[in-house]
Amino acid sequence: MDVFVDPHTSLLCTRHSSLSLPFGDEPTERKGDMVTPRATSGIAGPGDPPEPRETVPTPVVPPRSTRRRRAVHPAGAAARRHVARTRLPLAEPSLRAAVGLRGFVMLGILLFDAGITGVGVLNVELFLMLMGFFVTRALLTEHHVSGTVRLVRFYLGRLKPLVPLLALTIGLCLFAVVRLGTYDELDRFASQSIASMLLVNNWEEIGADAVYSETFDRISPLGHLWVIAVVEQFFRAWPLVIFAVLALGRLLSRRFARHAGRHSWQWSPITATLVLVLSAAGAVFGALVMHSGFTSTDAERAYLGTDTHLVGLFAGAAAAAVSYLVVQRRSRRLLKRVVPRSALLSRMSRIVRSLLVSLASAASLIGLAVLWAQATSYSLPWLYEYGFALTALLGAVLVLSLTSPVNQVSRFFLFSPFVGLGNVAYTVFIVHLPIFWLVLKLAPAGSSWDVLVVGLPATLLLGSGVHHLISEPLRQRRWNPQGLVIMASLLVATTAALWFLPSTKLDAPAGNGDIAVLALGDSRANNLSAALAFAEKEDADDPAAKDPFTVTRAGVRGCGIADASQFRTAGGRESAAPAACGAWEEHWAKAIQTAQPNVILIDVSRDAMARRVDGGWTDLTDPGTAARYRESLATLAEVTTRGRTSVVIANARLHTGDATPEQAAAFNALLDEFAAAHPQVTVLDLQGEVCTDAACTPMTLLGQGMYTDDRVHFSDAGKKQIAPWLSAQILAAYRGATNTTTAATTP
Repeated sequence: MDVFVDPHTSLLCTRHSSLSLPFGDEPTERKGDMVTPRATSGIAGPGDPPEPRETVPTPVVPPRSTRRRRAVHPAGAAARRHVARTRLPLAEPSLRAAVGLRGFVMLGILLFDAGITGVGVLNVELFLMLMGFFVTRALLTEHHVSGTVRLVRFYLGRLKPLVPLLALTIGLCLFAVVRLGTYDELDRFASQSIASMLLVNNWEEIGADAVYSETFDRISPLGHLWVIAVVEQFFRAWPLVIFAVLALGRLLSRRFARHAGRHSWQWSPITATLVLVLSAAGAVFGALVMHSGFTSTDAERAYLGTDTHLVGLFAGAAAAAVSYLVVQRRSRRLLKRVVPRSALLSRMSRIVRSLLVSLASAASLIGLAVLWAQATSYSLPWLYEYGFALTALLGAVLVLSLTSPVNQVSRFFLFSPFVGLGNVAYTVFIVHLPIFWLVLKLAPAGSSWDVLVVGLPATLLLGSGVHHLISEPLRQRRWNPQGLVIMASLLVATTAALWFLPSTKLDAPAGNGDIAVLALGDSRANNLSAALAFAEKEDADDPAAKDPFTVTRAGVRGCGIADASQFRTAGGRESAAPAACGAWEEHWAKAIQTAQPNVILIDVSRDAMARRVDGGWTDLTDPGTAARYRESLATLAEVTTRGRTSVVIANARLHTGDATPEQAAAFNALLDEFAAAHPQVTVLDLQGEVCTDAACTPMTLLGQGMYTDDRVHFSDAGKKQIAPWLSAQILAAYRGATNTTTAATTP
C-alpha cells in the first residue's frame, strides 16, 4: 500500500484502497462468519488498479453461556500474542465535516479580506489550527499503516505543488504590479517577493518595521503569504519531531504494551499518547510565548511571528492525537467484536453520545462567535492574553467533535459548497489577494462590493482550476529529470525577474516633463513626490500632452540624516535604523549626479522622533541633540546646494503619531533656521497644508481617507488632493532658481 500526505487537503492518500472496518453507519456485507467493509478510508490515485478487498475474520456473536464464551474467546497470554500478530485496520471516521469547517473558515477569510466583514482576525488562527489537525492526523495514520513516516515523500508531497504555485502567482503579480501598481506598491512588492518565494516573509514583515494594519485598508498582493510562511516553517520541523516521537512510541509499545508482537504499535495507545502530550506542551508553550511577546507598541512581532502561532498549530495536532486514540479504541472493539448485552442499552448510549458531542460542537461554535465578534483589531491586548489560545482550544474541540458520526451539528458543515471550498482552501488562500487587488485596480469605483461581485467568484473559479489542473497533477506524478529542469528553470527565471524588474522600474524616472525633480530622504519623500504624478498636464484635454515633471525617487526606507542607532515613536514603538542610513551622503551625491535635478524634494521628518544616541534616548528638544542635528543639516547643504539647484524640504506634521507635537515643533524650528541661512532652500509647509495645531485632516474633500493606516504616508486620494498645491510649490522653487540664475548672468 502506497501512503502519502496530500499537501493541499492535508489528508492521508493511498494509491490502493485500504481496509476499513465498519464505522458508524458505514454499510457492511456479512457472509457467514465474515464481515467485509464496502467503503475504504483512503483516496485512490488515478489510474491505479484496485487492490483486492481484504476481509477480517470475525467470530459470530458469542453465546451467553460462559463455557461457550471461553471456547470461542480463549483467554490468557496466548490469546494476546495471537491478537498482537494480527493487524489492526483502522475504522477511519469521515473527515468530510472537518473539511467543511475548513471551507467555512476560508469563506470567512475571503469576506474579511474583501472588506465585507469588519471582523475576522481569528479566522487565521482557526486556519492554522486546522492545518495542524489534518497534517498530524495524516502522519499518525501513515505510521499506523506502515509503522513509520516517510519524510522524503512528505516533504516532496508539499513542495511539488507549492513551489510552482508560488512561482506562478508571484511572477504574475510582478507583471501586474509593474504595469498597474503605484510606486509605493511596487516598492513594497520588491521587498516582499523574494521573502515570499523563500517562505520567510513573516520575518521580513517584522524586520522591515512594517505596520501590518496598513494591509487592512489597502490590499497588498502578497500581504497574506506570511500565513503560508508560518505553516510551511512549522511543517519543516514538526514531521521530524513526529518521526522521532513515533519511533520512541513504537519501541515502548513493543516493550511495555499489553499486546506485544509484530504489530504492537497498532494496538497500543502509547505512541499517540506521546504525540498528545508533546502537542499539549507545545500549545501551552505557544500561548506563553504569545502572552509574553506582546507589547502595545509592537503588536506586529507577536502577530506575525511563527513562535507566537504555535498555540494554534499544536492545538490542532493535539486534537488529531485524540481523534486517533478514539479511532484506535473503536477499531480494537470492532475487531474483538465487543457486543452490547442489550439493543436498548446500545440505542440509549448512542443517543447520549450524540447529545454530548452535539452540545460540545454547539458550545464551541457559540464561544468562537463571541470571540470573533469582539476581535475587531489584531492589536487588542486580550487577544494575546487569552484570545488566540482560547480560539485554538475551542477550534480543536469543534473539529474533534465533528469527526464523530453521531454529531448532529456536522450536518451544517457537510454542506457541499463548504466541503468543496475546504478541499481547495490552500490554493484559494494563495491566489485570493492578488485577484482582489487586480479587481480593485481595474474596477471604476474599486469598492468592496466590486471585490464581492467580481473578485470572489473569480477567486473560487481560478483557485479550483489551479488546484485540479496544476497542483494535483504535479503532486501525483513522479518528476523525471526533464521535469526537474523545467521547474528549476522556472524558479531561476522568476527569481531573476523579481530581483531586477522592480528595482529597474523604481529607479527609472516617472513622467516626461521638462522640470527634473529628485526625491531624497526616506519613504515619505518617495510617497510625497508620487503626488506629482497627479499634477495637471500642460493641456489637460490632450492625451499626448507632456507631464510637467520628471520625478526620480531615491528615498531609502527608514533613512533620514540623523546619526542614531534606534528610533522611537510617540507611542513607544522602537525600531533600528537601517545599516544603509550611515552612508546617506554618498547615496545622495550619487543620486544628484545621476538625475541632474532642477529641484530636490527632501523629506527627513522621521528625524523628529526620539532617537538612541550613545546608549541613551534623546530628541531635538535637547540643546545638545539639536546642535548635532544642525551639523547634519550643514552637511545636507554641502551635498545638495553645490550648483544652482533649488531645495525644497518638508517640515514635520505635529500629529502623525511618529513624534510628539513638541518634538515635531522642535524639528520645524531647526528647518526654519536652516532655510533662513541658505537662500536656495525652501521649507515646504506640509503641516500648514494638511494639519492644524490640534489635528491633521483625516479625510479628503471627497470623503476619502487622506492617509494609509499608518497616518504618515498619503493614500492615492490624499496625493490627488495635495497634488495642485505641491506642484505649485515645486514650480515656484524652480522659477525662483531660474530667476536667480538669469539675474546673476545679466551684465
